[in-house]
Amino acid sequence: MNDPRIMVMDGIWEIRNMLNDLEARIAAIPHEVEEYEHEFHAPVEGDYMHAETPTHPCPPEFGDDAYWDTAYQCWMMPSALEWDEHDNYANMDTDMNWMPADEEWMQMPEHDDWSNEYDCDMMIYPPMSADEAEG
Repeated sequence: MNDPRIMVMDGIWEIRNMLNDLEARIAAIPHEVEEYEHEFHAPVEGDYMHAETPTHPCPPEFGDDAYWDTAYQCWMMPSALEWDEHDNYANMDTDMNWMPADEEWMQMPEHDDWSNEYDCDMMIYPPMSADEAEG
C-alpha cells in the first residue's frame, strides 16, 4: 500500500499545472493595448515568472532525461515506478539518490539526497564555525 499523501501530492501537482494553463490562457487572450488605462503584461518564456523558465541550471547529477517541472518549479528525473506518474516520489524522497552511472534511482537511507546540499556552493553567507554556531 502506498502512503496516501502521495495521492494528495499528485493532486497538488495537477492543480498547479491547471493554474499554469490558466495563466497561459490569460496571456493568449487577444486585446488592443490602447483600450486600457492599465494593461496586463503576462510573463513570457525567459521571464522568471514564466512557469516554463528554469530558475536554476539542471543539477549535474541529473542525466540527459532531466526535465524542468512547471508545477513544482524544479528539475526532475523520470521515475521507473509505474504508479509514479508525475515522477514525484523519487524526486521528493530525500533517501532516494539519482545514480548517474547506473542511470537509476536508488534508496540510500544512510545518505541524504544530493539536493539537500545543492545550494551549498551558492550560499551568500560563509559556513559558520562550531564556535559561531554555539553562539
